[in-house]
Amino acid sequence: MSVEIYPPIGDYALLSDCHSCALVSTDGSIDWCTFHRFEARPVFGRILDWAKAGFFRIAPLDDGYEARRRYLPGTNVLETTCRTPTGTLVLTDFFAFRVPSPGEDAHSAHPDHQLIRIARCAEGEIAVKVKLVPRFDYGLTTPRLETLADDLVVVYGGADALVLQSELPFGDAERSATQGNRTLRAG
Repeated sequence: MSVEIYPPIGDYALLSDCHSCALVSTDGSIDWCTFHRFEARPVFGRILDWAKAGFFRIAPLDDGYEARRRYLPGTNVLETTCRTPTGTLVLTDFFAFRVPSPGEDAHSAHPDHQLIRIARCAEGEIAVKVKLVPRFDYGLTTPRLETLADDLVVVYGGADALVLQSELPFGDAERSATQGNRTLRAG
């Protein structure tokens, strides 16, 4: 595999809930993600092996787009804006996290171990592609995917499992990956 296909590390943004972490590339792909613990085996590890490890990408269907991103002020919520000639996609990524209520002990904050990805069209209309290619254990375990409903896919990888719920309808999941396309409209 050629080194040129790997994005520079500076092209990644970090998401975390103080226990899990994910690296999101400028093209909307999660190329590294662990759940429950930082040192856990990754579900998505493409940053280490482009051909065999997994990823989860949400991006415009047409690759000819301009992207910029930022963290929302005072948060670890990543907002990526992709502009195309027909519309603007805003992708918001974050880990769910329970914040203590006023008067609760600060130590009661805890992560939900849920990675949330929200894709919306801010202007015009935009065709979006979503591709989920999970690979547990640094890409050594090829999972089995099961489509339970148009909007629900369960991924089994050894003793681990991952649930993907999406308003984007997926067709039948292949044995080890799933993808879908949809046109989003502003409003």
